[in-house]
Amino acid sequence: MKKIDSDSSLANERKNTDDSLIAERDKTNQSLDHVKLQTQEITDGVVANERAIADSVAASMRKRSDTSRGNSRSKNSANANGKQKAEDLLLENERYEVIAAVELERSKVDEAIQKEREVQNVLLEDLLLKERTLTDENLKLERTQTDIEIDASSAQLTSEISDHQITKTSLTTRDEFLAIVSHDLRNPIGNISSAAEMLLSAESDISKQDLQRWLSLIQRNADGALRMISDILDMERISENKLALNLKPNNIENLLQHTLDSHALSAKKKNITLQFTPSKVPIHFVYDIDRISQVLSNLVANAIKFTPDGGKISMNTTATDHELKVNVQDSGEGIPKDKLKVIFERFAQLHDKDRQGLGLGLHISKMLVQAHGGNLSVKTELGKGSTFSFTLPASRIN
Repeated sequence: MKKIDSDSSLANERKNTDDSLIAERDKTNQSLDHVKLQTQEITDGVVANERAIADSVAASMRKRSDTSRGNSRSKNSANANGKQKAEDLLLENERYEVIAAVELERSKVDEAIQKEREVQNVLLEDLLLKERTLTDENLKLERTQTDIEIDASSAQLTSEISDHQITKTSLTTRDEFLAIVSHDLRNPIGNISSAAEMLLSAESDISKQDLQRWLSLIQRNADGALRMISDILDMERISENKLALNLKPNNIENLLQHTLDSHALSAKKKNITLQFTPSKVPIHFVYDIDRISQVLSNLVANAIKFTPDGGKISMNTTATDHELKVNVQDSGEGIPKDKLKVIFERFAQLHDKDRQGLGLGLHISKMLVQAHGGNLSVKTELGKGSTFSFTLPASRIN
């Protein structure tokens, strides 16, 4: 909407300027035409006057010649016809000479007028060109100023819209965050409360096996709630750039094996095979072992969650002169294309109707990897599984 309004305002401003330019040029053309017409009228008047004088002189000369001829005839009526013819011929020649002189004079005047008009047209065209050049420069300057003002207004509007959107997003995210946290924390805390209430209200001694089952339920839900709280704190530290890394050289393959061992029980419940393939990468890389362990734990836990019974999860590493790459591959359901755009965002869930946790695991994992200078990405194929990979820069100690 902002873009359309800006374009419309600019178009209207330019149309008004163009209309003003056209009107100004029309006035200039009319003024020049008026001057040209006045000049031509004055010149034509002078020429007409000159021609009238020349015609009057020619007529006077003819009249005088004719009078002289008549007088000559009356005085010399007895002269011979030959002499009369000679005089007529002389008079005719005089008339021709007068006419030729008048025509020559008119021709000279016409030529002078034509040259004068050509010079006037050149001067007028030069004046018109200068006037239009000046008008075009003023128009260009005016358009540039208009564009600058519109761009400034557009930038200010964009900034205001951006600030409003940030505020709106912040409020929406806060409301969403409170709703998700209250919902997802209610479940483990509710389970803990129910289990504790059952144990406290037991009318008789319960068996050791039942006691172990209820205590195990309490511990499992307490651990889940603590994990959620830890994720929330990590998210806040990352967003405020307060995350501190304890960078030390550590054995990466030992960490991978330890991660699989810690998830062996969860995998066994679904009959999922966990596999680690050692590689010939340098043994030690510099990283925060607790944070990278958190990343690996999130990736393996997600893989177990979305891999069907009897599936397989494998881990391996590769290395170049520039980076270490860790791959976690599963044989699960894969990730739909529309979810690939959001899985690393806060509160993202693969299945909207079946929430499992706050949806912060992948978001925090990506932020932790990026804090190390690496990147977390995924390749997936529906029905065949996904491979999550993250990199660490080649700051290493062999």
